[in-house]
Amino acid sequence: MYLNNGRGPRDLNSNSLVHTNNIKRNTKNTNFYSKDDQNYSINYIYHLEDVSVQFAKNKILKSISFTINPQDKIFLIGPSGAGKTTFLKLLRGIVRPTEGRILRSSNSHNQSKISNSNYLCNPLNFASLIFQDFRLINDWSLEDNLWISYDPQIYKSKDEFNDDLINLSKLFTIKDKLDFKVSACNEGIKQKTAIIRSLLSKPQVILADEPTSALDNTNTERLYEILTFYNEKNGITFVWASHNKDLIKNFSGKIIQVDNGRLTYMGHSCFT
Repeated sequence: MYLNNGRGPRDLNSNSLVHTNNIKRNTKNTNFYSKDDQNYSINYIYHLEDVSVQFAKNKILKSISFTINPQDKIFLIGPSGAGKTTFLKLLRGIVRPTEGRILRSSNSHNQSKISNSNYLCNPLNFASLIFQDFRLINDWSLEDNLWISYDPQIYKSKDEFNDDLINLSKLFTIKDKLDFKVSACNEGIKQKTAIIRSLLSKPQVILADEPTSALDNTNTERLYEILTFYNEKNGITFVWASHNKDLIKNFSGKIIQVDNGRLTYMGHSCFT
């Protein structure tokens, strides 16, 4: 079933892209990017400088500074309530910094700045967020939910999209369930569908919030293998949030550990 023919699906899949022509720059800052900012332009995807996020009197993230580079495989770990979900929403642009700044760039050498007063997004640096609660439409079939990601600007044809949909459905072993309504499926099938929908949007960055919470060990390993394949073949960067430190030890990649809103460790997963 073909549900969309425009760019709307990306808005449904995660959060609306905000384009530069809809934003008023801070006129007090005549040098929107410093020379040092421009030197980063081909070396990073996200560059956070002393970023904090506060809701009312509750400071969720505190003075976070780090850089995510192209093709990084990053595991964001920490206990429940440590700030991992807010961290991912911050990278996606759903949440904005209360203090500090985030710089984003792409291979086009265009840069974006996310701050409390300015939010510029580069559509070439599209990031897709896989939500913990999946964000599926319950009375639609799995296939209909996957077609939300169809975008004629990134697919040559609907046939090309359908081929990708079928191939990913086979990889995640849900091809024979595509006509099932979401409401009739278990949590594992829903989670797989949310992951496939994200991959079908062909993002540059995947932000995955506890993407294996409803998956067994076999499917968890399959997800890591698929994301690694996309990372190596298509250059996708992914940030995988998990409270399960023992699970992450089985995978290769970089570690960012947060606890009580603070970054407490950065390194390689084999040293955690």
